[in-house]
Amino acid sequence: FNDFSLQPDETILAAVRMFEELQLTSEFNIRRLVLYKFLVTIKRNYRQVPYHNWWHAFNVTQMMFSILISPDGICGKYYSLANYLHILSSLSSEEYSIVMNALKNSILATDLSTYFG
Repeated sequence: FNDFSLQPDETILAAVRMFEELQLTSEFNIRRLVLYKFLVTIKRNYRQVPYHNWWHAFNVTQMMFSILISPDGICGKYYSLANYLHILSSLSSEEYSIVMNALKNSILATDLSTYFG
């Protein structure tokens, strides 16, 4: 679905529906009202920053939802190959640690550094 047409409060209802369609509410016995209040709390506590904000979280959630329910089975098609997709597998443990540290620092250089720096 196109989230650009949603009002901010409608994103909460859309997120609840995604949880329900993925049967997460029944699988984990999550009451609808509890999930609704949980999502409202998350939305209200996101800071008003240009990128890592509620809309970003909602977009990521919606994208993962779309991938999980895709009719062509995009997840299942590639999941069995996941062990062969480790592009850093040829690095030594020291090199791997350096790369992971660089990635972490790159992420923290975004507005996340305000909260975790």
